Amino acid sequence: MVKLQLSSEISPAQEGFWTKLQHTFTSDSKSAHIIDGLIKGVINLKEEGRNKFLKTEVDFLCLKADHMLAASSYVATVTRFMVDNFQDMKKAQIDSDDSRAIYKKLRDKLDGLRTNLDRSMPVFSAFCDAKSEAAKKGYALEDKTFGELGYSTTRVLTLAKEFRSQAAGNLATLRKSNWDTFWKAGKEQNQSGIIGQFSLFYTYSKIATKLYSHIDYFLFYTNKKISKL
Repeated sequence: MVKLQLSSEISPAQEGFWTKLQHTFTSDSKSAHIIDGLIKGVINLKEEGRNKFLKTEVDFLCLKADHMLAASSYVATVTRFMVDNFQDMKKAQIDSDDSRAIYKKLRDKLDGLRTNLDRSMPVFSAFCDAKSEAAKKGYALEDKTFGELGYSTTRVLTLAKEFRSQAAGNLATLRKSNWDTFWKAGKEQNQSGIIGQFSLFYTYSKIATKLYSHIDYFLFYTNKKISKL
């Protein structure tokens, strides 16, 4: 029998690839467990570990800390709105006398959130749709340390706790409801009047979904880094 000898040395590029692959196959329930582990790991870090953390390099294009914290709040607001109002959206898409009234109620609810949602929209749009533009404007940076990106252990702890309590699990709930199929169909069918105005929410939901993945990966990645300190 021929035995294969595997090298124990992994290049940074290979490590990055395997981290991304591991994250891809991480279930929502396990993701929550990982975030809990990160929170515990950060709390237990001694001063030497905190100093090492600040000097640890992040090898992917990552939102700076201020923008990441704002993104967590944005994701929580949008995905919560999606979950809480999904049944009304389904009712509104059925052609009936109640459709316009339901869409008006949904639009009014959304209008009450838009000031806060729109505050960071230029940053989020650039990052989600044109990462090179986000990098050029300094919203996100690559191959910088956690410290250079503005992350202290306190900020990581705040991000992890807020995302865990306010956003984590919302996308899993929406996937079970076949949100994507429903929303894309509605967006194509309804383009005018009150319905058309509310369909602009698709932009918010699309960006929120991408930001959710970025935050979730950042926390997954950070947990792995902190566990090695």
